Amino acid sequence: MDSKLCRRCNTIKLKNEFNNNKNAHDGLQKYCRDCTKKFSRQNKERKAARDGREMKPYKEMKFAQVSEKELLAYLRKFTNEKGRPPTTEDLENNPNYPCAYTYYRRFNYKVEDSEKAENWNAILTLAGIEIMDYFSLWRVWQYFVECAVQLFESDYLFQYTGISKAFRPDIVIPSKKLIIDAATSNYETKVKINQYEEAVKHGYQIEFWCLYKTTVNGINRPDLTYIFADEIITRLEHYNATELINKIQTILQKHELYEQEMITHKKEYIKSKILELTYHLKRVPLLEDFIHNKEFPSATSITTTFGSFNKALQYAGLPTRPKEGNLRKMNVSLSQEQLEAIYKESSSQIEPLPRKPSPFFKLLEEPEPYNARLQERKIIFM
Repeated sequence: MDSKLCRRCNTIKLKNEFNNNKNAHDGLQKYCRDCTKKFSRQNKERKAARDGREMKPYKEMKFAQVSEKELLAYLRKFTNEKGRPPTTEDLENNPNYPCAYTYYRRFNYKVEDSEKAENWNAILTLAGIEIMDYFSLWRVWQYFVECAVQLFESDYLFQYTGISKAFRPDIVIPSKKLIIDAATSNYETKVKINQYEEAVKHGYQIEFWCLYKTTVNGINRPDLTYIFADEIITRLEHYNATELINKIQTILQKHELYEQEMITHKKEYIKSKILELTYHLKRVPLLEDFIHNKEFPSATSITTTFGSFNKALQYAGLPTRPKEGNLRKMNVSLSQEQLEAIYKESSSQIEPLPRKPSPFFKLLEEPEPYNARLQERKIIFM
């Protein structure tokens, strides 16, 4: 039978209107969901009255009775509207969509293995939504923020470690005592709070430049400002930065392509700095030469970008070092002809990602055409 008698309201109802009870002979509660809800409410009201408390009126949850298919349809709707998959933060306090807890409650504990979802990405997959690599998105957004800052400001330091050894902000504007951090959204995280506290401790204001805004408010503290992509685009329009504006507007759809451009750009910059150091040292540099050297990329940045220091040397066209014991410490000398060729190649430098430290450019009173400023600062879009 597909129906069952509720012993409280004496009404025959469908079995799907009863909660599960594995100890019952039919696997269902003896009261229907409506009666269980009323009975539970009455008990809570009696307990509150006994304790001298007053309960708020019962409020029906807007999406409590929505089916699984409808829940997945809401995820697809959000993706179509925003051009990206929703995060759990996007659904918090959002009256137009079910909250993330509703999805976890309905999909994480499904009995059928074929429909069980272990995490948020698995729920998005059930909805037929392609998963977005938000780390890749953040890296590209950070790159675009750096490019924008180079147009807006006359002095700036990228990934600067001079404020504190334990604190490496994305961008520092020394003349304004300002720190700029690139973030995909304004959602509050422990990392952002730590960045804010470190900045304030050293007498800096901080701005989070965000790609998009979630429904949840960010950190509400003094000396902290949120700048969103729309505001950045408006400022870029004064510099005729059409190419950069277009990249920001299409970042959600093309961030993987832009990431490859960024990686190529970064490799070319590191190559130029390796050749520059080689010319000054009159030998092939060691990895140790880049440690705590503020004028050049860090050793970590080099090995992370290329996979190993020898691969970086190969990319720069330099002889690699043997891996056996102390042989890797041996100096690899270069001829005068090789040094002259290296000087010519390293003299045409590429704008760094990141730069440590940045030279101070003269502040322009009137915005110059975009391409002219890029040429002056040697910013190259691949």
